[in-house]
Formats: sequence, structure tokens, C-alpha cells
Amino acid sequence: MSETDLSRNVRAKLEVLGVWCIRIQSGRFKGGRVRGAENGTPDILCLATGITWWIETKATTRPSEDQLKWHNRARRLGHRVYVVRSTDEAIAAAKMEMGIQ
Repeated sequence: MSETDLSRNVRAKLEVLGVWCIRIQSGRFKGGRVRGAENGTPDILCLATGITWWIETKATTRPSEDQLKWHNRARRLGHRVYVVRSTDEAIAAAKMEMGIQ
């Protein structure tokens, strides 16, 4: 499964749980003319009632140095960032955040 497919599947599964999933595009795209979020920004911003967290989807690779720096900076500020390799891992993170068993 590609990382794009994983991200799409994660968002679909979390939305069933009532999570608002916002796909974040980082880096440059459209031939370098358009700039997205800063390098290292996770793929998905997740919002549920009164809580937010971030999800980085990784199908086969490891997080890049920019991603690790971003994750560590966010965590130092009290934000939660999860690196997931499957929809099951994303669902487990969401349930933990939402206090669902």
C-alpha cells in the first residue's frame, strides 16, 4: 500500500469515529510554484471534541530528519504526534486520544 493510500484509508476510518481529519500538504508542489506547510509537518491534523493531535503516515519508510525535528518540537510544546504504519495503529491512537476503549 502506498503512503497516499494509507493516508486516505486512515482519514476515512477516523472520520467514522467522529474525527475531523485535515490533510496537510507540506513542501513545494505544482512545479515548485506553490509552497505548502513547512517541511516536516505531519500528514494529518486530527480534531475531535476539545482535542487535537497529529498523524504522520509511513507505509514503508522512516520519518525524515525534518519530520523528526518537527515532531520533537511539537512534542516539547505539549502536542501529540503519532507515526502510524496502518489504519489499526491510527485507530488505536484516536481511541486513546478520545478515551474510547
